[in-house]
Amino acid sequence: MLLGLVLTIHSCDEDFEPDFPVVEIINQGPKLTEIATQTLARGFGTFEVNLNSFIIDQENDKISYVITNSNPSVVTVTEKEGVLTLTEVGEGMTKLNIKATDASENSVETSFDVIVEKGEDRAFFIFADFEVPDGAVDTYTVENGSWETWGFPGASVVDGTFLWDVDPENPDETFRYWALGFTSSNPLDLSNNSYFAFDYKNLASASTIGFYVASSTDGEVEFYLSDLGVEVIEGNPNFNTFEIEDLGAKILEVDPSFDLANIIEFGFNTEGGLPVSFDNIRIKEMSPYKVFADFEVSDGAADTYSVNFGSWETWGFPGASIVDGTFLWDIDPENPDETFRYWAIGFTQSNPLDLSNDSYFAFDYKNLASASTIGFYVASSTDGEVEFYLSDLGVEVIEGNPNFNTFEIEDLGAKILEVDPSFDLANIIEFGFNTEGGLPVSFDNLKIGKN
Repeated sequence: MLLGLVLTIHSCDEDFEPDFPVVEIINQGPKLTEIATQTLARGFGTFEVNLNSFIIDQENDKISYVITNSNPSVVTVTEKEGVLTLTEVGEGMTKLNIKATDASENSVETSFDVIVEKGEDRAFFIFADFEVPDGAVDTYTVENGSWETWGFPGASVVDGTFLWDVDPENPDETFRYWALGFTSSNPLDLSNNSYFAFDYKNLASASTIGFYVASSTDGEVEFYLSDLGVEVIEGNPNFNTFEIEDLGAKILEVDPSFDLANIIEFGFNTEGGLPVSFDNIRIKEMSPYKVFADFEVSDGAADTYSVNFGSWETWGFPGASIVDGTFLWDIDPENPDETFRYWAIGFTQSNPLDLSNDSYFAFDYKNLASASTIGFYVASSTDGEVEFYLSDLGVEVIEGNPNFNTFEIEDLGAKILEVDPSFDLANIIEFGFNTEGGLPVSFDNLKIGKN
């Protein structure tokens, strides 16, 4: 049998095209990481959320954002280069929806909640909130200031904010000022606490806002907002907060000998940069309570203890001591059968404790045996004394708990008047409480009346 083999040979001159598959390159959309709920306390001013940490484009394309804010009465939101700036407005919750789009029009969406909670109560020696009727203003009264002026037409209150604007009748006059004055007998004292803050919008430049502070003994110092070393957001149509904890230190940088304790005038001004708006001017933070005893002193036996308001304080009998920043009534080993304990705060007749308008009262306690063992007495310079027990105040008390709990009543004055309807709440010169037995018991953070 004859076998034949046929070979086919292609010339090298003949074209040959390999058949490779075509791979389509697809631009991937941005990659998301969940953003947790942001919980903030009132007073935060502004807060930033860096979206670049949560939304990443896999091809490093530039991402554009569209932000939807469900509740602008809580915060306002601006975005710049992937950084959200949340500006405080009020308490509550809002949902921020984020739509991120890359250069190839690929989009992803995510959202997160922002909760603004009530922060600690804060009080200020000066607080101007401009909650007065709209219109042109020449004077504006605030607590603790003896007079206030703002000059030149163009100063007005609009929607509860203070506005410096162009005067249509004199558009070339762009100098504006505001000054707050104090008496020599009740000056502004920034020697120990010189907190200063205000809200602003449409501020053209920090270098256009000037300040002047005058002392009754020491002349005047002048400086600019730009000198204070705090970042200012310029040109923003939404309110932002300027805040400095120690303005006094900055004043002393200008004049080391300036008398911070006797300030009789505090003012600021601008030359141009109109319009610009201000709100919530706060000077010198104070205790939010007329009386606040936090017992943050050295451990040991306690006979006297100074609080922010009150001419004298006493606690009686051995067994009263400070332990880890709390006040303890305990058994006296040398006299274990003597279980009566008391504490009293005294006030002068010329500067009494006034609970006629606000009589908030609160304290923390632990190991309290019974609400019926804690007695109170309140004495007036004109009206004698009333006595009652903790159990009379109609507020639930947790007895025998080894952890701290809080007792709180918004209107102690009403309860005092139930005991004696004619009692003079405006002239209290002594406020005390006591126990007969039920030892040991501890107290902390005693608060009486709100400023």
